[in-house]
Order: sequence, then structure tokens, then C-alpha cells
Amino acid sequence: MTDRSASAVSGQRNCALYRFWVRHPETGERALGYIGETGRLPFQRLMEHIYQQPWADTILVWEVDPITFPHKASVLAAERRAIETELPLYNVDGNLANPGRIPPGRAVLQRQARDPGWVQPQRNVRVPRQRAPRTTAAPRPVRRTAPPSQLTRWWRKYQTAISAWAALWLLLWAVLWWLGRNAWTGWEEPRNAAILASIAWALALWGRLGAGNRRPFRRTRARKRTRR
Repeated sequence: MTDRSASAVSGQRNCALYRFWVRHPETGERALGYIGETGRLPFQRLMEHIYQQPWADTILVWEVDPITFPHKASVLAAERRAIETELPLYNVDGNLANPGRIPPGRAVLQRQARDPGWVQPQRNVRVPRQRAPRTTAAPRPVRRTAPPSQLTRWWRKYQTAISAWAALWLLLWAVLWWLGRNAWTGWEEPRNAAILASIAWALALWGRLGAGNRRPFRRTRARKRTRR
């Protein structure tokens, strides 16, 4: 589906096309799965498709078209032309004449065959928390679990630090992007911001590690003089 929520900002940010290349669920070959458009960051649409679409587990490559469009109408027209010409598997609008298309219901059945128990998440619906009913049944026997692996212990030990450093990088990236919005154009904005954020992040990490390895300075001479 196209990104209709971006129409409000179409005059503020360039719009772009993106494509998903997938593994065909029937032949196993690489095929063009989906063509979409967005006026937001394409990464946001990527994550929405991964969470919502039944074919997300077959994604091989995700591409953002290098050509940008100045407003919503132009990118919608380009999207329709691309769908009618390239014939992706999972698009609905403008793709009904494609003999090789896979309708949404069929895609759900194929995903459930690959992943039994999978249920397509509902959009914009908050699932309420449910509590199990109280019963008077006998308590379940305690299961003995294997001790956590070395990787699991390492992750538990450094999870907070890794999350903090990742958040720092994202903050630097967002701030630098905002500061350079008037100097950069097009896709130079996220690219240059990411490069500068990585440099600043690496310097901060190097300084933190260097500070941790320094030994505290001891005023030995002053102590010797006081003892005399």
C-alpha cells in the first residue's frame, strides 16, 4: 500500500520510491515483491512493512530509488507507472491486471504455511492485556532450565551500556541532520549526518575507554615530605 500519511508533508520533503526484492514463495527464485512510495524517511516504511506484511520473511533486498520527486502527485504517478511496467508480486493498486500477482489473502495463507501460528497484526489497534483466570489446579512442577550461555551473560552485563551508546549515536545523527538541513540537499542529509555522527560517536567512545584505562595520579612526593 502507498504511504498516504505523508501527504501533509509532501511540500516539505522530497518523496521517493522504494522496492522490495523477495524470494518467490512458490518458485524460490528472486522476484520483485513490492513497489511503494513515501514522503517520510524510507526506513520508517521499511519497518512498517516488516511488522505488518505477511511476505516480510521472504525479503532479500530493499532498495530506495535514487530519483526523488518534489511532491506527492509526481511520486504517485511514478509509482503507478513502475507497478504497471515492472509487475511486482504483492502490490494491489494498479496491479490487478498482473497475472503473476499474489493477492493479500493468498499471501497470508502462504506465510501461515511457512510459519504455523503466525497471525497478521491489526493496524492501529491496541491489543489489551489479558490475565489468566484464577484456578485451583495443582501447581505446575518446577522446570529446571539450563544455565544461560556465555553470550547471554555478556549481553545482560553490557546491555545498558550498549543501549546508551546506541541512543547517543541516534541523538547525534538527528541533531547533525537538523543543523545541516540548510547546507545539504536530498539524500545528502541522512548520509552526511550519519558520517559525522559516527565520527563524533567514535571519538566519544575512544575518550571514554581511554579515561577508564588511565590510572589516578598519586602525589607520592608530597606524602614523603609530610612523613619526614
